[in-house]
Amino acid sequence: MKLLRRIDPADVAIEVFSIVLAILLALAVNSWQERVRTDREVKTLLANVRDEISQNRTLLVSETEHHRAVYRAFVALSAHEHVVTFDEFVKTFGDANPTGFHPFQGESFAWDVLRSSPAVNAVPYDTRILLERTYAEQALLNSETAQVLSTLEVNDTSRDPDYYAASYSMYFDLGDIIYSQAKLEKLYDTALRELPT
Repeated sequence: MKLLRRIDPADVAIEVFSIVLAILLALAVNSWQERVRTDREVKTLLANVRDEISQNRTLLVSETEHHRAVYRAFVALSAHEHVVTFDEFVKTFGDANPTGFHPFQGESFAWDVLRSSPAVNAVPYDTRILLERTYAEQALLNSETAQVLSTLEVNDTSRDPDYYAASYSMYFDLGDIIYSQAKLEKLYDTALRELPT
């Protein structure tokens, strides 16, 4: 029975403390590594969102300039004192597409990836709200411009009087679209200012 030696409680306490300390250190290191990995992922995803917003803004600005030109042409057309013939209307906007209008198609792939990632929880709350507002406004503009364009697609004939009426009624919708584009451009500018480079 000499094999069993007496166990000192101080030795047991030291060993238990050492094991608990090692486990706590391992958990702390693991947590730190996870936080670093998440921060890296968030930075990458936000950089992708920033690039996407920058590209969308460039597209929006070019389309806004075009839509303002179309709007000014409508104003000039309606300022004539004589009744505008359909041929004059077509000549004003071009033979291929009398309005030159096409829907805004802002991309949202990078935002969808970020939003579906667990890393979205590491994005500051104010930034998430700003991005939610920006992309919601963008989706609304995408839908609004597509709806206006759909009213112009009348049997693919630019000589159809209904096409002229739909095009003329677009004059009123175009003012709203230009306003929405200006509002979205401000949101894009704010997001580009707030997002890290």
